[in-house]
Amino acid sequence: MNPNNDEDEISLRDQLKKFAVKGLLGFQTILLFGIGQRLGIFEYLQNKVTISSEGNELSSINFTPDELALELGLDPIYLDGWLHMAIEFGMFEIDDSCKKCIKTAPFIYYLLVDKENLFYIGNILHGFYYMAVFQDRFVANFKTGENFNPFELPDEIKEVTQRMSAGLGLVIERVFSENCEDHKDRLDNGGLLLEVGCGFGFNLENWAKKYPNSKMVGIDIDSQAVENANTIIDKHNWKPRIEILCTETSDYTSTHSDEFDVIVLNQVLHETDTKENYRQKVFQNLYTLLKDDGLLIVGEHMIPDIYAPNQAKYYEIMHKWFEVGIGSHFYDEKSFRQFIESTPFQKAELIQDGRNYFWAVSKR
Repeated sequence: MNPNNDEDEISLRDQLKKFAVKGLLGFQTILLFGIGQRLGIFEYLQNKVTISSEGNELSSINFTPDELALELGLDPIYLDGWLHMAIEFGMFEIDDSCKKCIKTAPFIYYLLVDKENLFYIGNILHGFYYMAVFQDRFVANFKTGENFNPFELPDEIKEVTQRMSAGLGLVIERVFSENCEDHKDRLDNGGLLLEVGCGFGFNLENWAKKYPNSKMVGIDIDSQAVENANTIIDKHNWKPRIEILCTETSDYTSTHSDEFDVIVLNQVLHETDTKENYRQKVFQNLYTLLKDDGLLIVGEHMIPDIYAPNQAKYYEIMHKWFEVGIGSHFYDEKSFRQFIESTPFQKAELIQDGRNYFWAVSKR
């Protein structure tokens, strides 16, 4: 045991606050949100959102319990219990402007309702909600070392994880647009973008909206995800500007001659086969597909060895825990640079903006 100075000692009160208040109430919030999301409550609120007259600084959505019960077919007694807890934990407040009304608490619209907002954390809460559902499987895997097959997860869970990655993609695009002006200008003026591992298409949808003059291709090996992505493309009437294909990078490279200004690999690398030679082959294909002066964007959390915890932030560690069941393998800054050195690429620059970052990888 290491001796502590008096000023470094933690009190019983502090310790209770640390794991009981934050942990217990936080877990209750996850359960509340997950149930509300599955019941359609937050989607219903999104559909009736009203922006205040002052602009976009505050959004308020009010409703009555009777309204929710009627519109969503919910039992009033169950709903009453859910709303009591949601008010206690700060999701909602009593709205005194009308009789028996409830409204979203400050900033809750941005945090838990608007899925396209930069501050939306609903996907993260929803993801952890589903982790609770799979506790028996997790406990068994602790003893066997087995992994989940992501392709066998229920559609609802796969969509949630895809939206989580797309939320990170929003952040990456913002950092990209503020730090990579030359390549941003290319996309603004009709450049070519490829997203490898485009999944359900949520991230590619964000980029397509931001760069309406660019041409884009998304590829993924999950046929169901590709089908969903194509549904999004059809909804926006983006064909033939945007093409979604069910294929591996090796097959796409051998059958297509296009070279891209920007290639996006968003939260995909850690989920690929952990064998280094496999990942090296993937990056060999990406090298071939990228223009000589193009840019490969690799959005990955850097997670150090467990004995160097001060090098990582909470969100990175949380991401590893969320991905632990599918056999993911992450890099830290040093090991990622070493990996890039084993590929044809010549340069990997870490682009940072506060705690947000991505790797900008180039041929020269």
